[in-house]
Amino acid sequence: MFYIKAYIFDFDGTLANTLPICFEAFQAVFHKFDGKYVTPDEIKAMFGPSETGIIKQNLRSIKQKEAIEFYYKIYEEKHAQFVQSNEEIMNVLHRLKKKGMKLGIVTGKGKRSLNLSLDALQMTTLFDVIITGDDVLHPKPHPEGVIKALTLLGVQESDAVFIGDSDADIEAGNRANVHTVGVHWLPEYHSEKFTCKPNSYFANVSDFITSLEEKTSYKWLEWAKRIQALSQSGLAFSKDAFDIERYEELRNISAEIMAEHTGIKMEKIKTLFAKEQGYHTPKVDVRGVVWMEDKILMVKEKIDNKWALPGGFCDIEHSPSENIVKEIKEESGFDVVPTKLLAILDMNKHPHPPQPYHYYKIFIECEIIGGFAEIGIETNDIRFFSEEQLPELSTGRNTASQIKMAFQFLKDRKKEAIFD
Repeated sequence: MFYIKAYIFDFDGTLANTLPICFEAFQAVFHKFDGKYVTPDEIKAMFGPSETGIIKQNLRSIKQKEAIEFYYKIYEEKHAQFVQSNEEIMNVLHRLKKKGMKLGIVTGKGKRSLNLSLDALQMTTLFDVIITGDDVLHPKPHPEGVIKALTLLGVQESDAVFIGDSDADIEAGNRANVHTVGVHWLPEYHSEKFTCKPNSYFANVSDFITSLEEKTSYKWLEWAKRIQALSQSGLAFSKDAFDIERYEELRNISAEIMAEHTGIKMEKIKTLFAKEQGYHTPKVDVRGVVWMEDKILMVKEKIDNKWALPGGFCDIEHSPSENIVKEIKEESGFDVVPTKLLAILDMNKHPHPPQPYHYYKIFIECEIIGGFAEIGIETNDIRFFSEEQLPELSTGRNTASQIKMAFQFLKDRKKEAIFD
């Protein structure tokens, strides 16, 4: 599970329904100075630079300075007619501020038009960092703006989310190595479909708010895991009887927190913790990627009746490839040979549900060489699925984005292994 300290937003089509006023102002400019009508789609195709850059790059008239001033005149005069405050989005921003989150904007808009909108919508004081099209050399989809915002906010890539409504937003966020969220929650937005896939997607603000509440509750689990790690390491190396007693008490506190927030009985958690000895390190989970033509092998887990790539935690005295051969045989009945390492992923950087342990996931592509489909002790069904017809996933084992990643390797046989 990843833990977020900063939320960075695009503006037009994400925080405010300002695209209609942008279209109105640009259409007025091109009609007055070039004598032509431009459609909203034609205007969208120009997006990237600020309004000033768009006019300089696309207007044929030599009266560009006059055209720029005319754009801002229309934008300001008609703003109230075209743009209204969105109560749900204001609620999101205030919730995030109340939780102590850092907020930023990275937009292609120029400072002048952005400030007009922020003032009109009473958003001016909500953001810690604002990067406009005037502040960068390279507009989105280049990651310069997002990286600059991260630096000014003082957060790591793994601790931030970039939220936007366009392919350019998602590509910029992906290239900056932050978690990307695609949204289509306002009436007008840049991209009808995301060809550049975001890590998460929301079609309405209420689902995003629900997601925020879940992430907040997961922080208790993170704190508990850190306490457990400290106590385990302390118990491994401490010699003083009083220190040992204190570390045992820390382990009990960690177990209480986990029991409260996961629903697992405290005695079971304490038993699990008691088995953990030595310096605390991540566990290793292996997942097998097995193809039948263009379909991927999945097994239905008895524990939750949801689907996953065959695999599980690595047993000691077995290599990752030996473990995955064993797991695939036990869960699906197929004999396989490992052929390629696809990815090593850190669960904290991907949207898995909360887990009592921190672990790395190793995805290994395998080829069937024998056996036949046969359910195992932990599974109750075995099937091959196409990318377009994936079943309900057991997200503790693999996420939708990880299955999509596997299909990328099928499409591009030269694709290099992914890590983190």
